[in-house]
Amino acid sequence: MTTMTTSAAVPSPQLQGSPRRNHRSKNGVAVQFQQHAGVEHTSDGDRRLDHAATVPLNVRMKSSEELAIGELAERFGLPTHVLRYWESRGLLAPARRAGGQRTYERADLERVALILMGKEAGFTLEELRTLLSSPSPMDHRDLLRRHVEELERRISRARAAKELVEHALACPHTFAECEHARQRIAARIPPAPGQSSDTGATDGVCRTTITTH
Repeated sequence: MTTMTTSAAVPSPQLQGSPRRNHRSKNGVAVQFQQHAGVEHTSDGDRRLDHAATVPLNVRMKSSEELAIGELAERFGLPTHVLRYWESRGLLAPARRAGGQRTYERADLERVALILMGKEAGFTLEELRTLLSSPSPMDHRDLLRRHVEELERRISRARAAKELVEHALACPHTFAECEHARQRIAARIPPAPGQSSDTGATDGVCRTTITTH
């Protein structure tokens, strides 16, 4: 096997069953090339090889404080269209390069994290736009108080749902015999026009006698 000598600045990877190869562009900058079906394509397009492989050489890394939209989306596990939608709703305002490409910095990462935290807390995108319109979300205390009240209502509904499921797991009766289930179903049916909404439901405790032998 013939081994080609490479410079110390650009180490060449060793491929299984193939000689070491190293290529530099005309300006001396290491490039990454792909070889498919026996053809190698380099940045200057003037070299060809007779075998197929993909050989990474020296990949130019971007600053950790500057990301393209795809890199930002991948970092948070989001589709890129979500970031574009948030931008259209006024939640993000990335800088633009000369060619119009979006570029995101550290402040944008923090803002995406805040948006995700806000969504997990139950805020709508409109509410998040209001909260993030000032340097401190805590400035919007009226909005925060209203959201606390809404969370309390959600918690109450979640507790009722949890109790319903726990009762289904613990009830010794069949579904047809479960007084609690019948009462909850009756309470969920809207009354007919002109009739009272009182369903006569009690405390929801099963009162069917359990016969033991």
